[in-house]
Amino acid sequence: MIFLQPLLLTLGVLIGIPFIIHLLGERKYQALSFSSLKFLREIEHDSLQKLQLRQWLVLVSRALWISMLVFTLAQPFFPKGRSSLEPGIMITDKSFSTRIDEKFRVAEESLKKKFPRWDIVAYNKRTNLDSLREQIHQNIKKNKRENPNIIFLSDFQRNEQNKKVIKIIGSFTNRAYGLRVIKVKQNFAISHLRLIDENNNSRDMKSIEVQLLHNEQTLISPAVFVNLNGQKVGRANVDKKGYGYFHFSVPDEDHISCVVSCFEDEYPEDNKRYLVIRNQQRSNILCIDEKSEGNYHIKALRAMEQVKLTEITPEKLLSVNLDQYDMLWFSNIYSVNQNMIKAIRTFAEEKPVIVTAGKMIDHPNGWESIVGDLKSVMDESAYYRVKNIPGVEAGTDFRIKRYYHTSHHAGNILWELASNDPLLMETENNIYLLLSPFHFDWNEMGLSPYFTRAISELIEHMLNIEDLSCETGETISIKEPFSKVTTPTGEKYQVNDIFTHTNSPGFYAIENSSGRKTVAVNIPESEYVQAQLKIENIKILEWNGEDTADIERQIKGRNSQTLFYILALLFIIFEMMLLRKGERTK
Repeated sequence: MIFLQPLLLTLGVLIGIPFIIHLLGERKYQALSFSSLKFLREIEHDSLQKLQLRQWLVLVSRALWISMLVFTLAQPFFPKGRSSLEPGIMITDKSFSTRIDEKFRVAEESLKKKFPRWDIVAYNKRTNLDSLREQIHQNIKKNKRENPNIIFLSDFQRNEQNKKVIKIIGSFTNRAYGLRVIKVKQNFAISHLRLIDENNNSRDMKSIEVQLLHNEQTLISPAVFVNLNGQKVGRANVDKKGYGYFHFSVPDEDHISCVVSCFEDEYPEDNKRYLVIRNQQRSNILCIDEKSEGNYHIKALRAMEQVKLTEITPEKLLSVNLDQYDMLWFSNIYSVNQNMIKAIRTFAEEKPVIVTAGKMIDHPNGWESIVGDLKSVMDESAYYRVKNIPGVEAGTDFRIKRYYHTSHHAGNILWELASNDPLLMETENNIYLLLSPFHFDWNEMGLSPYFTRAISELIEHMLNIEDLSCETGETISIKEPFSKVTTPTGEKYQVNDIFTHTNSPGFYAIENSSGRKTVAVNIPESEYVQAQLKIENIKILEWNGEDTADIERQIKGRNSQTLFYILALLFIIFEMMLLRKGERTK
């Protein structure tokens, strides 16, 4: 074990106290004369010796439990293995929440100086986890390391990426150690910012819904301010739970840049939220539905703020003026007549039509010319997995209740299953066939956010609506070549197809021959206020984020605090037993 001089001095002083009290507190006996000693029991010589021995045992046990407590507070470690720490791999979390934290940057530099021979592997939100795994594998192979030391420096935010990184680390070694740098200051973050219409759906009045989060150190209620097009226009009323609204009149502009921020924060970089408001009417979608069960795409449409949904039954189709709608969505396949088919084809000459094959009938009258012959394929023992759907993470399981094969040969497949079967296909110009309903029995009370986002991106694609918001690290699609992009920090880029330098939150201005537009980029939801991740595969080391002297000692040694706690408790119990027995003897 490692003993420092201050520890020895403190230990010596504390252990010496019981002996000093014992020596100074010895009783002085005085001879007294008695008239008769016949009623006093004779004290035997061996009894006096036992009494003196018990007093010394009490003194020693008291000194021992004091010394055990001193050792416990010193956090002793027993050495194991090699005398020096073998170099390994240091994996650092370079996400937004760590880049804005000065304490984390100081900790990272301290580690690099402490372990100069260690290989550094960094990752952020844009890092492909398969590439990270391969980089670690190549490092181990290059340095001929088996079961290497790996130190993981992170703030351990509770998000999916950190969970997967920890799992990857655990697959390479059982000597993995985590160094946690925690935010200890007051921290607010606006986690949710959404545009909602007033009850009268007036174009002249809109509302912004705000949700505010905070960490455990936050003690005050913040002031939340709203800026529109660079001007402060007011303050949002936020309740104790962090929810609030701001109502405003719409400026006479096509797009409005909105910034919501709170200032009583010691991490100001993550307390702003950006939103680009389209000053236009919502997209009108007509849904023709028999009110059957399980139409989750309809629930997703109802949840979208940019969609104005109208639902009718099939028999009312010919009595509705279709010109006022931007899209038709047929939920399930049911019998239609030739007049209905003619109306659908006429609408599809200019606007999109989606047909969902959600229910099978023997002879769908009239639909064959559009969707072909349908054949139901059901496997009750398994669910179908989808892939390459925009807005959906790879490997996400969407449960598909029933799937259909079609005889129609499509030229363009938009969505597909993992089996490479088409899921959403373009059958002809502006007519699309969704070959399966989605089923979410695991989430009956709400929709998967991935599914809602996928449907939203599908509608934006079909109606040619540009997405004016994304997260840091995501790409911005440039529809016109030779566009000029200006970042929030003032950097300028000439771009042809996609823009990838979205590391900073804020507004990105895109200029081309068609005009100018603004895209809002925000930090991801997982980077707001820190929520601690539950650690399973790696050992978290005790560290203050500054002094690195005890990191090597903890990796090389085995913590013996518990042992000294137990010894201290045993000596205390032993002392109490001796004292209790001494009272009985008296």
